[in-house]
Amino acid sequence: MAITLNSFSAGQVIVAADVNTNFDNINSWSDTVALKAGAAFTGNVTITSGTFTIGANTAGDDVKFFGDASGAYMEWDATSSRLDVYGRTGEWAMYVGEGNVYIEDTLDVDGTLETDALSINGTAVTSTAAELNLLDGITAGTVSASLAVIADSNKDVTGFRNVTLTGELDAATLDISGNADIDGITNLDAVDIDGAVQIDNTITVGVDDTGYDVKFFGASAGHYMLWDQASDALVLTSDSGIYFFDKGNERIQAAGDGHLNIDAGTTLDLTAPTIDLNASTEVNIDGNVDLNGNLDFTGTLNTTSANSIPRMAYNAGGAATVATHQMNAIPTIFINPVANAPTATAAGDIWFGV
Repeated sequence: MAITLNSFSAGQVIVAADVNTNFDNINSWSDTVALKAGAAFTGNVTITSGTFTIGANTAGDDVKFFGDASGAYMEWDATSSRLDVYGRTGEWAMYVGEGNVYIEDTLDVDGTLETDALSINGTAVTSTAAELNLLDGITAGTVSASLAVIADSNKDVTGFRNVTLTGELDAATLDISGNADIDGITNLDAVDIDGAVQIDNTITVGVDDTGYDVKFFGASAGHYMLWDQASDALVLTSDSGIYFFDKGNERIQAAGDGHLNIDAGTTLDLTAPTIDLNASTEVNIDGNVDLNGNLDFTGTLNTTSANSIPRMAYNAGGAATVATHQMNAIPTIFINPVANAPTATAAGDIWFGV
């Protein structure tokens, strides 16, 4: 059976079996063997070799390949000079044209994607592959060696070893579990230290002419030592005391009744060119007094004990009389010239003539 392909009428159906049987030696389709518009094949057509060409340069024709699902097909659009692919739902999925591949939705690549450049939503990705690999295998919030660091959902990061800052560390709180080595000036607005502090150099509070209070609390309520900058004074509250040497009997302590106690373990030495004791009422000395020099006093020397030491009376110009020179009826030592013996001496008096 002879078939003349170029005599097909528009819309005529060509049976593939007939073509394959009668034209099995045809290896190419030329202009003289052309399918007219509207003609269709039924069955399978096999082209074993050669090039299957549709249209010509600058004069192309549309070619459409349908799938089994409704609305799914691939079409070469000759007018737009691009290949369009529509998915199962009939929505446009991708097209290839003008040297570009455009994908409308998700691109699922099971193997290796090789690209010389990458742009995401119009923004070029300038990172190198080596830089992008720093994100591979990281765990958010955990520092890994030679990898990038990403904070977790709480904005926390753990695992840093050494961190060097050239600028300022600005944080709401700072929790340091180990040692802190700060080489330079540390400006702290408020400090609350719960543990022991070791300071190996000078501590300065304030500057000259501008001071600040410094307070040291004791174990008992109301007991502390205060440097009161406003009064330029060191204050020890309640009965807080100052102890010397080994915190034994050497101390200075204020009592609650207004007394200031100065205690010495053995001897209290007061050494000065002049020592003034100014008492508005009296000076009480409990015990013996050993004077290795002159004792000068003005006023009356009184005693309330009949067993007190004798007093001394001297009158160079006349007799030292008891009424005039004896002190408070206490036994008195009279020192007078021989010619002026004392008169009316009392029991216990002693007289020396000179």
